[in-house]
Amino acid sequence: MIRVFVTLMMLLNVCCVSSVVAQSGQFSVLPEFGGIGAGGNEIQVSANLTSDADGSNGKLQVTAVLGPRHYTYSQNQKREGGLPTKINIQRHDAIVSIGKFQPDHPPKMEQSEYTDATLEKFTGVVTWTAPVQFVDGAKLDAIQISGNLDGQVCEEGGVCLQMKNLGTDFTARLKINDASSSSNVANATGSNAADSTATNEANLLGGLDNLLAMAPAKVSKAAFRPKRAHAGIEGQLSVASVKPGDKFHLQITVAPDEPYHIYDYA
Repeated sequence: MIRVFVTLMMLLNVCCVSSVVAQSGQFSVLPEFGGIGAGGNEIQVSANLTSDADGSNGKLQVTAVLGPRHYTYSQNQKREGGLPTKINIQRHDAIVSIGKFQPDHPPKMEQSEYTDATLEKFTGVVTWTAPVQFVDGAKLDAIQISGNLDGQVCEEGGVCLQMKNLGTDFTARLKINDASSSSNVANATGSNAADSTATNEANLLGGLDNLLAMAPAKVSKAAFRPKRAHAGIEGQLSVASVKPGDKFHLQITVAPDEPYHIYDYA
């Protein structure tokens, strides 16, 4: 037992590692590790600004990717339940107006355990979209919008953090949609249908364009099983390589042999 515990601790390089014990029963898989403090993986925000072919109108999309076990509130959340999410946009001379942001799917409604409030939660990926009207004659290729999300990001069963401390600023440069690009999108269900299967599945999460832009091209995975151990260990990074300052997800899975099991990560 001691050898297994020491080996796990050295491999994972963390302060505390669950030990494998000789008891019958099921084992739990360690969850993905969320970010710690500002700049972690609690939330990642991106934005996409597009215009019609004539350049008079367009739309602004703001996408939030929540980390594992994390959620944020809707724009309509009552304050007795939590802080509502706000999308703040800096003024731009080339923009006449930006309409109301609408989410790509409704929030999950839950009853608060502590108050009579209804919680309106978003988990996973959510994209808010608003119509945009541009100034006549504006130089479209020079338009760039900046802003930020304001509100809370909370962990299930844990604490809530202010978005302003989590790096939720975003910038979007205008992209002009033309007829050919629209045709290309429409033809995705034709000869390229087989190639777009993964895209269609990802689209169920919402905010497809922004999600794909943030998705890693490769995943780095490694497995290890110490000699005379009663469990195998697999580690997986959400990127192929990392450097100081990078953000990524680290998932560690421990698979004990029967009849051993491992306790859940606390």
